[in-house]
Amino acid sequence: MNEETTKKTTKKAQATPYRVYLLALVGLVVLGGAGYLGWMKYNQVYNSPEAVTAAQVAEAEAEKKVIMDDISKLMLLPEGDPVLFKVSNKDQMRAQQAFFKDTENDDVLLVFQQSGKAIIYRPSSKTIINVGPVNFDNNAAPTTSTSTRN
Repeated sequence: MNEETTKKTTKKAQATPYRVYLLALVGLVVLGGAGYLGWMKYNQVYNSPEAVTAAQVAEAEAEKKVIMDDISKLMLLPEGDPVLFKVSNKDQMRAQQAFFKDTENDDVLLVFQQSGKAIIYRPSSKTIINVGPVNFDNNAAPTTSTSTRN
């Protein structure tokens, strides 16, 4: 009988490592899947377009406030909330209209739709480059008339 008990014990001892490896493999797969799902959720929450857009909107509003404060020290601002555009290609802007002839890259164009005025401002030197009326056509982009330089 001792031989039978020994054979059963050795068979059981040999089967145990197989089960341990199988359980370890299943555990790793579960942990890997949970880690992947957690990583996907993290990317969804922190890198979503809504999160990026909210951060960009907050930054743009802060920049807009600084620019508005700077310009209000130089001139009386028109009524309404302006739309800001940053000049990134001065040659293209200059080719569009004479109003943009003195613009440089990184200048800011403020368009006050309510009062129909546009202002080109250079934040680097805190200078107003040009001011003029804006004509809005419902079917086309806004056009700006040329005015004298301040």
